[in-house]
Amino acid sequence: MSEVGSEPDTASRPLPLDGITVLDLGQIYQGPYAGFLLAMSGARVIKVEPVRGEALRSRLHSLPYAMLNSAKEAVSLNLKSPRGRELFLQLATAADAVLCNFAPGVPERLGIDASTLWETNPRLVFAQASGYGLDGPDSQRTAMDLTVQAHMGSMSITGFPDQPPTKAGAAFVDFLGGSHLYGAVVTALFEA
Repeated sequence: MSEVGSEPDTASRPLPLDGITVLDLGQIYQGPYAGFLLAMSGARVIKVEPVRGEALRSRLHSLPYAMLNSAKEAVSLNLKSPRGRELFLQLATAADAVLCNFAPGVPERLGIDASTLWETNPRLVFAQASGYGLDGPDSQRTAMDLTVQAHMGSMSITGFPDQPPTKAGAAFVDFLGGSHLYGAVVTALFEA
């Protein structure tokens, strides 16, 4: 306990999400960044990757993969197989949250969508990032940072006047989306 007017004792204070377990199905930047923020806030984050590894892992320079997944535990599962799905469902029964940024319809096809997971763990927070929303005319379209930059118009003001539109150097849409996904998970955990 600190005295009035003295510095607060933060050395023994747990991080805000201490005791929370998150299954991170995130890919490339957006989902993994949300998982990274959750881990930095004290959550136990378990990165769930396909057997061959997440797509970002296979890129020539895997520094972004290492940075975004450095504070996480990892497991590889074939979610397309009955055994892999069964193991994931077992993990989900003890988890507090699942986050993903799969293409629209993928969680449903894999049998790991919110409705399915809530059958075994009704208190689970299920957060799915979507490039174009959950409903509406573009909701079933896939999205990456590049496509969203083009769709929202930011590419029209990037580059040179006499050349075609250019992607911004940083994948800012993915990182902003990851920040919002993190905020959504934390807000839902607070509500739960």
